Amino acid sequence: MTPKIKNFPKVHIYAVLGYGTWIKGTYAEYLLCALRMMRNLVRYYNHERIVGRDYRKVVPVFLGGKTNLKTNPHTSEARAMYDYLCKLEDGDPTEFDFVKDTWKPILEEESITTNQNLQFLFKKLREAHFQGSRLTIQCDDCRSFKVDLLWRFISKLKADIVPFDITRDMKEKLKQYAFKTPLDIAGYFIPWLEQFELDYRRKIIAIS
Repeated sequence: MTPKIKNFPKVHIYAVLGYGTWIKGTYAEYLLCALRMMRNLVRYYNHERIVGRDYRKVVPVFLGGKTNLKTNPHTSEARAMYDYLCKLEDGDPTEFDFVKDTWKPILEEESITTNQNLQFLFKKLREAHFQGSRLTIQCDDCRSFKVDLLWRFISKLKADIVPFDITRDMKEKLKQYAFKTPLDIAGYFIPWLEQFELDYRRKIIAIS
């Protein structure tokens, strides 16, 4: 049983799942969405603080390990997303500074599957004593159902899910819905199946 932590910091976690280390196209749009969402949360809570109401610090969390070992072996998905946002100019070149200055961003750089993304996220939140805080998870739209379900299984907690349509190829969407989503969910309950998926992912990562 998870111990109750008294006096934990009042924070709003904004977790962003990674999808590779090469950021372009809809992946770049996805991160721009994340930036805007985090910026709006910071502004909202700053207003709540000014008017004397309950407020929270916004904590950015980036999730994803090294998944392009052949073409980008030294960079994790989490680091790629973080570095990209640090350089991004959306009207104001210091815009991500505005977000990250509220709390040091957390990078989870070990996970290579959705299940691991969420398992390691829960571990990070427990280590930081954040498990009583509000949580938003941003992910690919066609993966949002399994992300929501798996998070409930892993943490026994609810999160606000922000889906974004990264995968726009219909064949890839159908593959997610018909094969990968059931496999990931089943893998949570069947250890050998999760290990099979991890072994398969490692083979793909080695040539990516």
